[in-house]
Amino acid sequence: MKTYTSTFTYKCTVMSTQYPESPQSQIDVVALMNTLITPRHVEQKSGTIATLSCVVTGLSEALSSTPQSVTNDSQQTLTCTIGNLDQGYPVEVTWTDPENNKVLQSDTTNYSLDQGSVNDGGNQAAQLTILRDKMKTYTSTFTYKCTVMSTKYPESPQSQIDVVALMNTLITPRHVEQKSGTIATLSCVVTGLSEGLLDANIRWQDNSGADIPFPNENGYVIDFGSYDTGSQTTTLTVPADKTDADDTYKCLITPPAASELTETVHLKIFSLSSTPQSVTNDSQQTLTCTIGNLDQGYPVEVTWTDPENNKVLQSDTTNYSLDQGSVNDGGNQAAQLTILKDKMKTYTSTFTYKCTVMSTQYPESPQSQIDVVALMNTYLSSTPQPVTNDSQQTLTCTIGNLDQGYPVEVTWTDPENNKVLQSDTTNYSLDQGSVNDGGNQAAQLTILKDKMKTYTSTFTYKCTVMSTQYPESPQSQIDVVALMNTLITPRHVEQKSGTIATLSCVVTGLSEALSSTPQSVTNDSQQTLTCTIGNLDQGYPVEVTWTDPENNKVLQSDTTNYSLDQGSVNDGGNQAAQLTILKDKMKTYTSTFTYKCTVMSTQYPESPQSQIDVVALMNTLITPRHVEQKSGTIATLSCVVTGLSEGLLDDNIRWQDNSGADIPFPNENGYVIDFGSYDTGSQTTTLTVPADKTDADDTYKCLITPPEASELTETHVHLKIFYLSSTPQSVTNDSQQTLTCTIGNLDQGYPVEVTWTDPENNKVLQSDTTNYSLDQGSVNDGGNQAAQLTILKDKMKTYTSTFTYKCTVMSTQYPESPPSPKIDVVANISEEEEEDSGVSPAVIVGAVGGGVVFVAGAGAAAVFIYKKFCL
Repeated sequence: MKTYTSTFTYKCTVMSTQYPESPQSQIDVVALMNTLITPRHVEQKSGTIATLSCVVTGLSEALSSTPQSVTNDSQQTLTCTIGNLDQGYPVEVTWTDPENNKVLQSDTTNYSLDQGSVNDGGNQAAQLTILRDKMKTYTSTFTYKCTVMSTKYPESPQSQIDVVALMNTLITPRHVEQKSGTIATLSCVVTGLSEGLLDANIRWQDNSGADIPFPNENGYVIDFGSYDTGSQTTTLTVPADKTDADDTYKCLITPPAASELTETVHLKIFSLSSTPQSVTNDSQQTLTCTIGNLDQGYPVEVTWTDPENNKVLQSDTTNYSLDQGSVNDGGNQAAQLTILKDKMKTYTSTFTYKCTVMSTQYPESPQSQIDVVALMNTYLSSTPQPVTNDSQQTLTCTIGNLDQGYPVEVTWTDPENNKVLQSDTTNYSLDQGSVNDGGNQAAQLTILKDKMKTYTSTFTYKCTVMSTQYPESPQSQIDVVALMNTLITPRHVEQKSGTIATLSCVVTGLSEALSSTPQSVTNDSQQTLTCTIGNLDQGYPVEVTWTDPENNKVLQSDTTNYSLDQGSVNDGGNQAAQLTILKDKMKTYTSTFTYKCTVMSTQYPESPQSQIDVVALMNTLITPRHVEQKSGTIATLSCVVTGLSEGLLDDNIRWQDNSGADIPFPNENGYVIDFGSYDTGSQTTTLTVPADKTDADDTYKCLITPPEASELTETHVHLKIFYLSSTPQSVTNDSQQTLTCTIGNLDQGYPVEVTWTDPENNKVLQSDTTNYSLDQGSVNDGGNQAAQLTILKDKMKTYTSTFTYKCTVMSTQYPESPPSPKIDVVANISEEEEEDSGVSPAVIVGAVGGGVVFVAGAGAAAVFIYKKFCL
């Protein structure tokens, strides 16, 4: 036993003495070596160096772990390595945390565990991944325990080892993003410290690299912080007069017994603004909060509070609609709060909402807030007015709820924001109007004919109102929109006979540029038509509807045939509306066709509609019709030509065999070419291949020359040949029987579909589980598929003589192929016959000791005894 130091195994082999010819049996007998510590005592002369030792035996594995360097800003993985293991017998590893709590597999919030497996060298690496949020809770070196239990010998004692995580010193900057002109506080969090930092170990620098002095100067304030469980935070306060633009600072840290570390801290500054907005309480109104100098991809989060200081909720769709907005190319974000009509009715005077901004780029930044003032213009209104540019036009601004004798003072500004002057009688005529009995005043601006000629599309003047009753009241303003009607002005000419004349029509009043380029399409896949609308204002996409070639409106709900995308207005003022015609709908078109794109303004809903044709130019497309069928049968191949503007002549069509030789026309050698006839942009040509040419796979080509085009070549048409066979099968009618139909020379992955008919020519149904069980089979490596029909017992009883089922095959690779001729599958009924061989069958006469004894019948030569024993 002294020669063994770990678990070992003897084998116990058993041999029968009762029946020496029996086989041997064997079992392992395992000796689990207990861990044993043997001391090595010594006895020696005084005053000499002594060496004491302990010999540890019975160790089944080598258990080790190297201290691992970690940081607390990301997930970290600890490893426990177990060696000297047998392949296929990994140990079971459990972990306990520094507080001695067991780490659970189910705790996926904090951990990810991997038991590992035994590699070729007999080593198993078990890993514990501590996830990021859990790592944040550690600020200094810590220890987990790895406990190991044998799965090969479960009664073995457990082993345990410490896995130490050495916390590296880490500086985590706390960047901030906030409103310009406000005091900013930057910080650096230092973790992984074994002791606190001295003030001399901490420095701050500005973006020029100059140290910020301490004691503090120029409004800067440095706080060195205090040590707490491996962590210390230092801050730099930046005065408000230094926060007018983006900036960077550095914190420089010298940990105990280490080199200086540097980290950059970003100060991101945004502008926050809002212009008081004129509103009325008879319709929904939109307030805007504008944030500037943002980084692309980092919009701020905006929240709103109402005049009673209640937070506006996204879910409150009865009163509000919120749009966070996004950061445009100029770094600006416009967050909007739309106050819906019913909510607006509750306001009767000027009111204020607050817009609060929170950084998403640096979430620990402080909030910023601004007032957004809504100036109530309770009784100021204007209806968009249709105009033409061939005569003077009058715009009206109506002011209501006025006191008699106190008309308001009205001024106008043109589309370029220039004030309209009373003295400019060349272009305008102004009428202030007066207050009628109903308290209404209608101020009018008449734009004279020559000025109107300068406008060719919809335009807007502004009507500004000032109280004369209370002169200190704020001004109110409203847009007065002139909707330019489309006008066609002919340009007549009078000139000398016999000279070239140019006539023209000037079309004015177009509010947008509407265009579409004819698009090339094919009818074998979905296709997308595009209608482009230009000269649009951001945030005001037009509404686009489509009508098909039969003038039916395309419905959004018709997802079988179409997919619609209204598009949006890009920075260039263009909107691309798209209509995708899906594949099955495209198949119905064989020649060029036209859809109509109709446009309606959402900015000015009373504007007239605009319409344009979107032409789909059908490309000539040759679609081969491959076939797969039984050898030795006549085959018909075809090419369907679509996108034709006229029929193909016979000379435009040729067929070739696989050698590249033309198949002659008039027809020879049993081949038959049919050129087909033209029908609505389509023509189909066929090649009939004689039965004596269909004994193996083959390829043909159709070559088409469309009108006014070059020859289209290499359009291959495949002729795939399979072999169909069945051997007559002997059956009996006292049990279920299986008939087999074999199909050969198939391509992997493309089994044929097999159907059966019974002797009365009725189709065998998959659902008829009372009489049959069907198995289509699959294509094996040799290209063969064995389809089987099992006739169940009760059905078999109905047959008393030979009968025949038929097997028919249909290609799934080329579904347009014809079904194969039916093949007979013959079942020959055979009767059981007993032959007297002179030897009787063996008879069971008894059971002895758990075995069975057989005694042979008359004529037998021996008695066989089978006896079993248990080990």
